[in-house]
Amino acid sequence: MKHQVAQEKTDRVFRPAEAAVKLGIGRATVYRLVKHGLLVAPRKLALGRASGWLESELDAFLERQRLGRSIT
Repeated sequence: MKHQVAQEKTDRVFRPAEAAVKLGIGRATVYRLVKHGLLVAPRKLALGRASGWLESELDAFLERQRLGRSIT
C-alpha cells in the first residue's frame, strides 16, 4: 500500500494592489468592500507596516460573487 502525503496549498499573501488585480477592481474599491464588511480586513504583516490578504480569503470572496451574492 502506498503512503500518500497530503499536499496543502500554501496561502500566498496578496498586497493591496495585487489583491485589486486578482479581484478585477481598483484599490479604492477593495478598501470600500472592507469598510462595508463585504471583504475581510487585510492582515498586518512585517511589524505592522504592511498588510495583505491570504489568497484563500480572496478566493472565498470571488466564490461568493460567483454564487450570485452581489458586492453592491
